[in-house]
Amino acid sequence: NLRGDFGFEQTRTGAGQTVTILSAANVSFSFTGPESGNAPIAITGARGLLVLSNRGVAGTLSFNANISSALRGELTLQINNTNAPVSVSGVFGSVTLAAGIYKTIAINDLRIDIPGLTLEGDFSFTSGSIGDETVQVIVGNKINLFVGNNVSGARIGLEMVDGTAVFLRDEAGDEIGFITGTVRLVGVPGLVVEATMT
Repeated sequence: NLRGDFGFEQTRTGAGQTVTILSAANVSFSFTGPESGNAPIAITGARGLLVLSNRGVAGTLSFNANISSALRGELTLQINNTNAPVSVSGVFGSVTLAAGIYKTIAINDLRIDIPGLTLEGDFSFTSGSIGDETVQVIVGNKINLFVGNNVSGARIGLEMVDGTAVFLRDEAGDEIGFITGTVRLVGVPGLVVEATMT
């Protein structure tokens, strides 16, 4: 079940370069089937703009995702393999991207809620180049994590709030990063344990 508004434009620059712009807004999509483990998946509010030229492909796509009641969030995808800044307007909006060769997935207001674990926060995953080296960077902000009994009415377990995380992996497989936040024990009457941990 797919519906939405779609636009297509093609222009030629003064240098004779053909530029194709694909844009979309108000797109919604939903399905249930074996591919999703028979869990209902709903994509709403999708919008984006894609630019194709002889330099490469650049664009953005944003949408709200809801997979059953276990996972939801607002996702934004960015891609630029032109190695040049991009600033283009289309039928349903515009896109401005910094120069470079990279792919980024940002997830805002992510919530994963399964028995034994609840995770909330804003996260981004970027694959790009620093000089001649390809790196992957993961950044998390406003992280709230609960591990324990979250099924019954009274939660019992460990909770981290106001967390921040940064991780980097290079081509050689070397990894560096940190995660910090306030960790506390919840659901145990008469026992208070709380500390800032990194």
